[in-house]
Amino acid sequence: MLTIGYQSNTLGTMTKPIGYRPPHTGQQAIQKLRQDYEDYQNELLDAAVKRYRQKITPVPVRGYIYGIRGWLVSDNNLLESLAMSYEWSETIAREQVTPRLHGVRGFWAVKPNSIGIVQRYMPQVIGLVRLSGIVIEHEKGWRGEVCTIDKLVIVGNHFRRYDGPVHALKPFELRTWSVKDLRSLRQELEDKYQCDVDLVSPFSLAFNLLMEAHR
Repeated sequence: MLTIGYQSNTLGTMTKPIGYRPPHTGQQAIQKLRQDYEDYQNELLDAAVKRYRQKITPVPVRGYIYGIRGWLVSDNNLLESLAMSYEWSETIAREQVTPRLHGVRGFWAVKPNSIGIVQRYMPQVIGLVRLSGIVIEHEKGWRGEVCTIDKLVIVGNHFRRYDGPVHALKPFELRTWSVKDLRSLRQELEDKYQCDVDLVSPFSLAFNLLMEAHR
């Protein structure tokens, strides 16, 4: 036979039996754990959003912020943006819509320690640019309202090269470049964008030239 003992208070009055548990205590504990976990997740989310907003802040810039961009060369021998079809006809490019905190408008430029983002696109030309106006900073770069080209470097090994006779090319083949073509392009870019233009290979050397110009 099972005998249940009772706890007594200081006055000797019987209270609750030993081993007594309020009903649904287990369920309440589980609910509390779930609520604590949700509160913890919300705190983490709030902290992450706060850090994100601190990193991406619209700033009216006094002066300039320097960054690095990459381009392709269009059929018209103009610089063409890597991520969208936009030809740069002048040294200074201006955004028609003011860049906003949460958006994609503005001219992009990466920080030097994030140059791998540009290299991934195999740019034919990279350049040192100055961002001004409204500039929004990201973790790896900026978006600016106004972008001015300071220096360009043609990455020779990112062009499809062909130094053979022209008559050997087939009409449907991709555009090819000889050394003479690249030297001619260098002069053409200097005239169009009114800045120094170098012609080197590989990409790492082109990047080093930009960093030396920035110093």
